[in-house]
Amino acid sequence: MRHLIKPALHRLVAFAALALSVAAGGSAQAEYPEKPVLLIVGSGAGGVNDIIARIYAEHMTKTMGQQVLVENRPGAGTTIAVSAVMKAAPDGYTMLVNGSSHGVISALYPQSGIDVVRDLDSVSMMAVVPLILAIHKSVPGDDYKSFVSYLKANPDKLSFGTNGAGSGAHLAGELFKRMADVSFVHVPYRTTPQALNDMLSGQIGLMIDTHTLLGPHIKAGTLKGIAATTVKRSSILPDLPTFDEMGLRGYDASSWTSMYAPKGTPKAIVDRLNRAIEAALADKAVIDRFEQLGIIGPTATGPEHLTAYLKQDIKKWSEILASVKK
Repeated sequence: MRHLIKPALHRLVAFAALALSVAAGGSAQAEYPEKPVLLIVGSGAGGVNDIIARIYAEHMTKTMGQQVLVENRPGAGTTIAVSAVMKAAPDGYTMLVNGSSHGVISALYPQSGIDVVRDLDSVSMMAVVPLILAIHKSVPGDDYKSFVSYLKANPDKLSFGTNGAGSGAHLAGELFKRMADVSFVHVPYRTTPQALNDMLSGQIGLMIDTHTLLGPHIKAGTLKGIAATTVKRSSILPDLPTFDEMGLRGYDASSWTSMYAPKGTPKAIVDRLNRAIEAALADKAVIDRFEQLGIIGPTATGPEHLTAYLKQDIKKWSEILASVKK
């Protein structure tokens, strides 16, 4: 009888050990994150994507129980940051926060070999940012019609500064060129503050950027506001007409910011990050901060919405960029 009890006891012990192992594994997964999470931003400090990442990082630090850090890695059309996250372990501790340039990497940097849909996992849209066109006070033209007349009479005379090729500002500028049949020279900068400094000194003639960046200088008279890039007028600068109102029917261009993960990141981790993003968007303090900065929360969160939006954006802007002179 004893020889029958002993194997049964062994099986019971083995089963208990297995159950404990499974429970421990589930517990470990439920405890994510167990160490600080790094958000790598594809643009420089002080730009809108950086600001959005830091607002989220501050809130996520509280809700996720671990510090969420932001590191800027600008350059090469955000491919430096994208490549770094592609190579990172798919464990939820190295994430990418990128802007509109994300969708045009293949179009502008085919030599990079990056396919953003194939090479990264979508996490969620984080924010949408309406933009405005402003010109230096020395540039002829005090409104949209007179400025466009000047551009038509002086093709490629003005320089257009942005925070990089493929950025939301660059794309909005190329759409303006195409629809208004005007021409100016694109000058990509490494960061938005660098472009703004040259704009304020008159070294470049026009910029398209956020309401909060350009608005104070428009109000101070250093810059002249020309038009808003969205179909609806800016809530911060309500007197500024839209391109659509000025005759470019259907013109609509915004900057947008989203989060991505290394390919193969477990769904449970992506879900946890989404809950943290949704918690931030449900916090009145975050929404109030967004409103002060002219930032709009996304219409939906989650990987499915972001992937669908990204694919649509890739198609739209790849067609626009294909017509740009090399």
